Amino acid sequence: MTLAKLPDGASVFVDANVFVYHFTGVSIECKTLLERAEKKSIQPKTGAHILLEVVHRLMMIEAVTKGLISPGQPAKKLKQQWQVIQQLRSYDRCLAEIAAFNVEVFPLAEEIIRESSRLRLAHGLMTNDSVTAAMMIQHGVNRVATRDSDLQRVPGLTLYQPADIP
Repeated sequence: MTLAKLPDGASVFVDANVFVYHFTGVSIECKTLLERAEKKSIQPKTGAHILLEVVHRLMMIEAVTKGLISPGQPAKKLKQQWQVIQQLRSYDRCLAEIAAFNVEVFPLAEEIIRESSRLRLAHGLMTNDSVTAAMMIQHGVNRVATRDSDLQRVPGLTLYQPADIP
């Protein structure tokens, strides 16, 4: 289903790619979803691990966009040229903006990490996806806003995806 079909009042887990597409201006649908969250017409949830992923990805995007590093393996380049990180400022503002969207952030507890291992094996998920699934199950959230289709392999989860991303 598309993001636009998410019903008013619904609780939804927001994945990192939705935030990144919003902050980089790639998806109007992701922007609209977060505007709905800000107006409290949906109940957005996410995890601490998602916030870290968003900050990490936006850091690399900012470094490339500003021409401080060249595209291709940006994490490796930032590790080698760590002084560049000290010049970056914009990426970190996303945390305050996410808070303004009234997003509830679930902590990353040890039992979620243990359960994620079972979900990785059962459904062939990557680590962060399995943590997201375990977190959603523990908190009783069955809708997820994401471009990533891997979570559809987890029974009981319903995906809402942006239709404006090729």
